[in-house]
Amino acid sequence: MKSKLIFTTLLALFIHFSGVSQNIHQLKTALKTAKSDTAKANILNKLVSATQDQESEKYNSQLKILSENKLKKSPSSKKEYTFYKKHLLFTLNRTGTFYLNEGDYDKAFDLHQRALKIGEEIRDKRGIANSILNLGNFYYFQGDFPKALEHFQKALKIQEGIKDKEGMANSFNRIGVLAIEQGDGEKALKYYRKSLKMQREIGNQLGIAAALNNIGQVYHHQGDIPKAIDYYHKSLKIKEKIGNKKGIASSLTSIGVVYYDQNDFDKMLDVFERALKLRIELGNKDAIAESLGNIGAAYQKKGDYKKALYYCNRGLKIEEEIGAKTSISTSLNNIGSLYLELGQPLKALDYNKRALKIQEEIGDQDGIAASLTSIGEIYRKQGKLKEALELCNKSFSIATEIGYPERIRDVASSLYKIHKELGNAKEALSNHELYIQLRDTLNSEENQKLSTEMKYRYEYEKKAAEDHVRATEEKKVVSAKFKQEQTQRYALYGGLALVTLFGGFMFNRFRITSKQKKVIEIKEKETQEQNVLISQQKVEVEFQKHLVEDKQKEILDSITYAKRLQEAILPPLSFIDSFVPENFVLYKPKDIVAGDFYWAESLHDLFFIAAADSTGHGVPGAMVSVVCSNALNRSVKEFGLLEPGTILDKTRELVIETFAKNNSEVKDGMDISLLCIDRKNQKITWSGANNPLWYIQSGELTEIKANKQPIGKTENPQPFTTHPILYEPNTLFYLFTDGFADQFGGPKGKKFKHSQFKELLLDIESKPSAEQTEILESQFENWKGGLEQVDDVCVIGVRI
Repeated sequence: MKSKLIFTTLLALFIHFSGVSQNIHQLKTALKTAKSDTAKANILNKLVSATQDQESEKYNSQLKILSENKLKKSPSSKKEYTFYKKHLLFTLNRTGTFYLNEGDYDKAFDLHQRALKIGEEIRDKRGIANSILNLGNFYYFQGDFPKALEHFQKALKIQEGIKDKEGMANSFNRIGVLAIEQGDGEKALKYYRKSLKMQREIGNQLGIAAALNNIGQVYHHQGDIPKAIDYYHKSLKIKEKIGNKKGIASSLTSIGVVYYDQNDFDKMLDVFERALKLRIELGNKDAIAESLGNIGAAYQKKGDYKKALYYCNRGLKIEEEIGAKTSISTSLNNIGSLYLELGQPLKALDYNKRALKIQEEIGDQDGIAASLTSIGEIYRKQGKLKEALELCNKSFSIATEIGYPERIRDVASSLYKIHKELGNAKEALSNHELYIQLRDTLNSEENQKLSTEMKYRYEYEKKAAEDHVRATEEKKVVSAKFKQEQTQRYALYGGLALVTLFGGFMFNRFRITSKQKKVIEIKEKETQEQNVLISQQKVEVEFQKHLVEDKQKEILDSITYAKRLQEAILPPLSFIDSFVPENFVLYKPKDIVAGDFYWAESLHDLFFIAAADSTGHGVPGAMVSVVCSNALNRSVKEFGLLEPGTILDKTRELVIETFAKNNSEVKDGMDISLLCIDRKNQKITWSGANNPLWYIQSGELTEIKANKQPIGKTENPQPFTTHPILYEPNTLFYLFTDGFADQFGGPKGKKFKHSQFKELLLDIESKPSAEQTEILESQFENWKGGLEQVDDVCVIGVRI
């Protein structure tokens, strides 16, 4: 069972554009010299309509900001208020359409709802209709076809009332797209032709191209390949002329489907990959997923199931991210088909059933027919002929009703095999004849010839105009020289005798030239073969590149998840606030995950807080930090230790014990500054491993040095010292790792150093905790400048 291509009808999600006849360069110049905001708004509106893709979005964003700012300042008159509200309505619809194409449906829905409210407020019927149409697009992407149709028809009714031809063209197009999804080709043709007529009346070239391409797709579905090719060619020619990359990619996809049906693998992959490249440049997720799925289907047809599965899964992942139900169901079918080819029928059955469930939800008749045929084929191979026959008969009924020859061909092939195995000779023969007839029609020599010619026709027509101009000029030259040649003709006759004398010489030269030509042809053939080999190698390199990109994404996703796990071991700031209300924690990992961490715990009216620096940073540091944090928890909670020194002694023992379970020599551990606050008895104690404690009392900074040994394996380990500190209200304690002081930066690119760090803390110690955090972070970033952060940073301030 072959894959079904993700053959999305061009959506053409247009909203109302102001007619623009001015040159883009002139508009840009006018924007720079515009003296009033009103003039700027009008020019930006025209630039949004005149430019394409990212440039258009840039001007749309500028217009949105300008309109919102003007409305915030309370416009001086109702006329000015309505003017900027209209522009805001325009930009919200545009931005919503952008998010819809990107797959961010929630944002798109909110923006279109806002636009609709503004339209209703200022009674802008055109704006209201555009917003309703765009909300219909939202429901279409969500697979809610009845609601989508309701919105499209409601928008159309308003547009017909105000004779908005551009809006009507867009609504006709969207109703046609919906008809295609529901398997009604004739209805789709009717509305696409209405859209084409309107687009021609208003001279919208992009709209004309979209309608032509859509009509071509309907004929393609119906098996009328000559008509499909003709419409595809007309559409592509317009898109090439106006330089619309999105449209070109859509036309290339349509052409690729023709090559797919006719088993022209090289041309098929070439156009699909060109379409993918354009779509990656544009960043449209839905379209990228479509191209990936099509390339996967192409590789399946070539028999390269490994690459096919790779591309199909990449496409499915994107579709699931953006929630594109129709495309998801098609990808599930394709992957199911691949697993069947790979001899894994149970997996294939699971994917096809998942696809069928979605298709029945959204009313995708073509998809339902494809899934039923696929499931029926699996049952046939499993020997469940009765179930297979029932599903394939149902598929045949749907395929016949919607009139898709390809789908009828596929199910006829399955019915032939089922009836043959059941011994129903008459039915088997009937279905086999139908399959052969449709296969030959779809794959006829005439259709193949037309699809080959299509590739070159538009290039020829572009050249034809140039040739015509050149021919006209040549005629003038010939006419001017005619008289002069007439007088010279008799002299030339005399020269013929002389030319004859050289005939023998010329014949000899001809033979030599022929030999040289054969040598050149051989070389050209060798060059072509080398080019084919290079092309194949290029595809393989691209495949490997995508593989590496996927692996890199998997690694980053894993590290990001590890970050969430690491954050789970950090104490909530609210927990620290409950014991010492005046505090701050500045925590800046160098990488996604960190070796530095902060820790807090309470036991028997005692509150413990620490800043710790595990060996290394990044993933290795994070793993060590988890071990060390767990050891601290056990020392206090499990073993009930209350003095900072004995806590660190036990923590060291537990860390060494953990790493000793492996026979390899592991010297990892941590440096730490651990403070204990006993408010009830008004006692402060502290202990440290390599990291000191600084505290400020009455404007004077005091340092208590730590034991010069880490929490981990070390030579000649000594017990950690517990230092008592005078309990004096308004004392500010600073616990920190070495990341802040070790950061390179400043005008000479040197370390910040502990001495400068002390001065900074003395300067800010009288300020509130929140302000201290802001100052420290700002100072750190300013000092670092454009240099890389060298280590994780953790600074804790606690005031009693």
